[in-house]
Amino acid sequence: MVAISTIFRRSTCVLLRTLNSLVKSLAAGLSRSKASMDRLKIDAAQELLNVEIAQRTRDTPPALQYENVAPYAYFERLAAGFEAQVRMSCSIDPTARLM
Repeated sequence: MVAISTIFRRSTCVLLRTLNSLVKSLAAGLSRSKASMDRLKIDAAQELLNVEIAQRTRDTPPALQYENVAPYAYFERLAAGFEAQVRMSCSIDPTARLM
């Protein structure tokens, strides 16, 4: 009876450790998914603003386009994002070479 109890306790401990590690990995995956979802939500909201800018630009008569600075702001954000991506890729390359 004692041997069965000891075997049961050991197998239960192993099972609990396995389940604990599984829950931790699921929590990490859920955290990454939430961060990706939040980033996607922000990007989608920004794209909706870009669509509104494009619609207003299209609806603005050509004679009044000089007053419309929204397209300039859009391209400025676009260029800044591109520069950030280039900087990030430039910093990844030397790191990858060191590895």
